[in-house]
Amino acid sequence: LFLAPFPTVSIALPERLSIVLVTSPIPSHPSTQLVDSVIQSFDLIHSLQDCPLIIVADGITIRDGKPVWNQGKVNAETGKKYRAYVDALRAKWTVRAGSGGCKV
Repeated sequence: LFLAPFPTVSIALPERLSIVLVTSPIPSHPSTQLVDSVIQSFDLIHSLQDCPLIIVADGITIRDGKPVWNQGKVNAETGKKYRAYVDALRAKWTVRAGSGGCKV
């Protein structure tokens, strides 16, 4: 068995990696501070901020009563806050200057 050596051509990180960030309802919404902090931490790794970013917002089920956060079951008021949060993420992160772009 003969294994060929890895090619010596370097491929830039943004051409090899896309980042998928998944978010779901939490009590602090509509604040985007948590996701903002995560995305800003990409600056700690060379070229990571240039990789394409996809933000996936979990779906929710509207129901009466207390929210069940880990199941995405929320009341109408919390659902309204979550939708405002997703809209804020879309407005803030859809265009990332000097990056691989972002889809929310």
